[in-house]
Amino acid sequence: MTLEINIREMTGNEVEYIARETISSGIGELYFGSDLDKLVQILSALSEGEKVYVACVDEGIVGYIWFGLRGVFRIHPYVHMHFVRTDMRGRGIGASLLEAFEKSAEPVSGKAFLAVAEFNYKAAALYERKGYRSVGCIPGLYREGVSENLYMKDLSNPVVMG
Repeated sequence: MTLEINIREMTGNEVEYIARETISSGIGELYFGSDLDKLVQILSALSEGEKVYVACVDEGIVGYIWFGLRGVFRIHPYVHMHFVRTDMRGRGIGASLLEAFEKSAEPVSGKAFLAVAEFNYKAAALYERKGYRSVGCIPGLYREGVSENLYMKDLSNPVVMG
């Protein structure tokens, strides 16, 4: 059975729910600790050109992607955070969110970027399947002791592995 995934822009009243889901995950704990207010503040004060798309299944939010259209060198789109609820992973939700990001990014630049923690092998595998390639490693980019692998995709000439 195919999962029906609806991708749309986040509304203001969904910020706290998204922040709570993120904070309760391993990635959320690593990057934000238990500071729910900090994440709510960040998501509530999006800069111009930043967007959050949510993925809904059966009318409930199961993931999101937060990105800036001019995040790298103020030219290229960049994913700040890509999150899928633990119990919903492996069902195409992350890929659907990534595709929505790319559709928004393509008119802005021929390249898109994201970073993934070096230990997050499942996310890295998704990005590589979707045509992203590692272009470097940045130690301590977001958190001391955690290296982030920077990925780039050529949107004008995508090579997708599946």
